[in-house]
Amino acid sequence: MRKRRRLRVGGRDPGPAGRARTAVAGALVAAVVTVVVTVVPAAGLGDVSAQDSANVSDFAPPRDLGTLGGPASGATDVNEAGVVVGTADSAESEHTHAALWETDETIRDLGTLGGARAYAMGVNAAGVVVGSSEVSAPWVEFAFVWDPTTGEMRDISGGMPSAALDVNEAGRIAGYTHGGGSGYEAALWEADGTRRDLGTLGGLRSVATAINDAGWVVGYSNVADSRASHAFLWDPTSGVMPAIGTLGGDDSWAVDVNEAGQIVGKSELTPGASNAEHAFLWDPTTGEMEDIGTLGGAFSTAWGLNDVGQVVGSSTLAVGDSVGRGFVWDRTGGMRLLGTLGGRTEEAAAVNDAGRIVGMSETPDFAGRAVIWEVPPPGDRMDVTFRGGHFGGFHAGGALRSGNVAVQRDGDGVRRVWGSGVLPGPDGSDVPVAVDVRRLWILALYVGAVHVSLPGGVARTPVVTGALAGADATVGATSSWIDTFVWPWAWYRLTWTVTDAADDE
Repeated sequence: MRKRRRLRVGGRDPGPAGRARTAVAGALVAAVVTVVVTVVPAAGLGDVSAQDSANVSDFAPPRDLGTLGGPASGATDVNEAGVVVGTADSAESEHTHAALWETDETIRDLGTLGGARAYAMGVNAAGVVVGSSEVSAPWVEFAFVWDPTTGEMRDISGGMPSAALDVNEAGRIAGYTHGGGSGYEAALWEADGTRRDLGTLGGLRSVATAINDAGWVVGYSNVADSRASHAFLWDPTSGVMPAIGTLGGDDSWAVDVNEAGQIVGKSELTPGASNAEHAFLWDPTTGEMEDIGTLGGAFSTAWGLNDVGQVVGSSTLAVGDSVGRGFVWDRTGGMRLLGTLGGRTEEAAAVNDAGRIVGMSETPDFAGRAVIWEVPPPGDRMDVTFRGGHFGGFHAGGALRSGNVAVQRDGDGVRRVWGSGVLPGPDGSDVPVAVDVRRLWILALYVGAVHVSLPGGVARTPVVTGALAGADATVGATSSWIDTFVWPWAWYRLTWTVTDAADDE
């Protein structure tokens, strides 16, 4: 059920307070069953330059979530229900408030602890929100928790400058406290409000950035006698904070952890040099840190991950480039560009298990806005093959580039197959597809109608009867029909399958 916030694309970490601020400011026949399969190859993109091609996203544009009346907003986290939190400018000058977007994407002002600025950084399944807020003095922030049952924001700082960065389902909160001078320390707040300082790796500073439901805490800390920072994983059983290594350089930063204990963040590649930092995925079963690359540049950071194989973050597009672009990564598709609201940059901060990604995108007038991208998890597949008539053998199939399909079962087997998305078609074209198949209540038959829109704008709607094949996650059927509306009559055959990756787990 994971997600997360952000550090920065390149260069040294700006510190927890700076990261929290920049995170958000820069910031799916009533009597019979109907089968619908629509196939329409998308128009070509035309000639584009190499640079333009690098900027073409595989996905639909993000949705602008709006603000509280001011120019900017940014989203930092999303829970499994689709509730989004972050920060939004109010109409009042220099006032930035913690914000929550409901599942219908209406915005709610969570307010502040009394100051002009507050930043919501995490939300759990119950809708509990955590973050940091000014109380009076500008740029001095204190950790808060916001209760959805009372609608009140409560200071949990104990009077110490601090920030709460994540909250798990039990209400345990990860963040940091600032004890004065240049030191700050990773902290864990229990659900009753008591705080535990987690220590460091021997240096002056540490920050806890995320916590999973098992209580594992990740973050980063200075090491002894060095300015270097290393990513750590804190064990709630032993209370030990071991470092998890780097990708070869001096520094690494852990930003998020999922329920399997996988960790993402970023790391330098070369000792003594900060001219290349790459996003990583650390696996607890191997204890190894994997470099997941970039979009072509020297810098990338993974800000969040979920439990179904998706990692999100930001990356530069070319060596020497300093502009971060949002990405989603999985083992099927690799690292792919998300796309903006028309501006130069975007940041993907968090992702839930449904593939709802939240973050910030720049508009053409350079305002950062909270956004949502919809990128369903990898693995769902469809295959659609048409034969007969003048179509020969038209085939579209493979892993969905976007969209989602599902196989619903009950005690009698498959009850319904439904979903929609975009498949890879001939010559790499985009082929939108949709399927909705329901079982007759009295017999194990799946009957109805098929609508097909093929190249050239030809549509066919045959009657279909039969049973679904497949006992596991992959199901499908073959339908044949004769078109009597044209002369000479033409025979057609449709074969389709759906594989629901979630059903196969």
